[in-house]
Amino acid sequence: MILASGNNKFSRVNEDLINTQSNLNHDVLLNICRICGTDTETFADKADFIDVILLKRRNAIAHGEETFIAVSELDQFTDGTIELMRTFSNQLQASAYLGSYRAI
Repeated sequence: MILASGNNKFSRVNEDLINTQSNLNHDVLLNICRICGTDTETFADKADFIDVILLKRRNAIAHGEETFIAVSELDQFTDGTIELMRTFSNQLQASAYLGSYRAI
């Protein structure tokens, strides 16, 4: 649908197009990057951080398990998360600015 739209104005997101599948793991992030036309290599070395540090702990908490983050890990945890978010945001903004999301 997106590829066939040409220069038409983008007005809504097809909910089936970008789906985090209720858990944003590394593979799902790479799929979203491919859909948005952004670089997947940037996140190639982030699989363990996303799947183990973020997702595994998130799932444990969501399922009622007592999961603790050591004070010594807080900076790594927050810095890594913010870095991922900024990197993805910067890629999307660059893609929008350069128009690299458009099919040739």
